[in-house]
Amino acid sequence: MLTGPEQLEWTNALFSAFTRPEFEQLLLHRLNDRVGNYSADTSTNRSAVSDVVDGYSRQDEEERLIGAAVEARPRNAALLRLASRRKAATAPDDASLERLIKDTNSFLNFSTWLDKAAKLQVCVCRIEIAVERGTVFGTGFLVSEDLVMTNWHVVQCVVAVEDNDISYRGPRAAASAVACRFDYKELASGVKNMGSVFPLANTWRVALSPNSPSNREPKEKELDYAIIRLMKPAGSLTIGEKPSGDPRGWINLADAPLSPAFRPHSPLFIIQHPQGDPLKLALDTDAIQGVNANRTRVRYSTNSEPGSSGSPCFDQNWNLVALHHAGDPNFAPNHRPEYNEGIPIETIKKDLHQQGLKLP
Repeated sequence: MLTGPEQLEWTNALFSAFTRPEFEQLLLHRLNDRVGNYSADTSTNRSAVSDVVDGYSRQDEEERLIGAAVEARPRNAALLRLASRRKAATAPDDASLERLIKDTNSFLNFSTWLDKAAKLQVCVCRIEIAVERGTVFGTGFLVSEDLVMTNWHVVQCVVAVEDNDISYRGPRAAASAVACRFDYKELASGVKNMGSVFPLANTWRVALSPNSPSNREPKEKELDYAIIRLMKPAGSLTIGEKPSGDPRGWINLADAPLSPAFRPHSPLFIIQHPQGDPLKLALDTDAIQGVNANRTRVRYSTNSEPGSSGSPCFDQNWNLVALHHAGDPNFAPNHRPEYNEGIPIETIKKDLHQQGLKLP
């Protein structure tokens, strides 16, 4: 239950974030509830919000209320602060400030950090591909309103079918068997939010760069990335495709650093769907190991698992720096994995520029 001062803070935050009609839609469409259950129709807008906050607090369900509010307004710093304190459904994974500053020799603005994390998490999706013997998973992220970036090897099973690649020995699937699921996450209550699903467009191929064999250094055109088009502009639609929400948005490649230093022992965070599980954040403040000579690969110690392929990698300030694609290929029984590996975003951007592809 919220204390009196907490109820006032929640009322102020919600009143500032929503108009009366928007607040009524928030309760109706996201919580299957009505303002009228808590407040008279003649009450002022602020009083109505205060009555709802009090009602949810008395029922010990304030977590549901702030979770729905943040889902509708994922960029609102005041709501994010409230959600992080209550460990609400849509608050990003817990992170220790001490861990974040361990190797950076500087302090991070926690509210800004959470705000950026909230904006990014809604742009990441689980890629699901139905194959003959089940479903295979990957991760991807929006780079424009209807374009998702992932690994080439994630969609290779579809490319092999369309290109009639007889050398490919893996599972095969049609483009119609691919779906991108956003907002798939586990709530604080343990319930899984199944999110929103978007199939691929008929003309789904936008840009493809194949992977390299594991027995040699990758060439400049072997970047293991794919940019695929969705049937609907998920980035321009509201989260959950419901009224009163903010547009989902996307991760703008133009904002990525031109030439990140990738200093050894610097942090690297990965937002991912390991093993196809609900959205997770893996962070390591002593992560970067090094970059190869032609800057086509960067190695790090941040954890990943199958299903994480295609995940976005960030520095400690949430700048997009790499596309995660693989781990240590040595699977000998007594070998402890030594690294994970991604493709620097700067190198992908250069390749896109050479292809004449311009993204927003």
